[in-house]
Amino acid sequence: MSMWPVGLIGEHAIKYINGNHNDGFFINGIQHEEKQRIYTEGAEYQGGWINDNRQGKGNYKWTNGDEYYGDWRNNNREKRVR
Repeated sequence: MSMWPVGLIGEHAIKYINGNHNDGFFINGIQHEEKQRIYTEGAEYQGGWINDNRQGKGNYKWTNGDEYYGDWRNNNREKRVR
């Protein structure tokens, strides 16, 4: 979970020490709504967030070219990989 000690609020683009990059809306330091996260290894997710978890419709692209678009719940895929 990406938690900011001071409670980051609003629209922000953040690059973490580990190289992950978030572009999204934060409430009390936790990512919400539909935005993007780019992971250090090059994978990326564009879609819904609730409490810093992938939630709702979203698209995840792995570095090997595989891609999943569909429903997410608590950071877990709900359907097949395409």
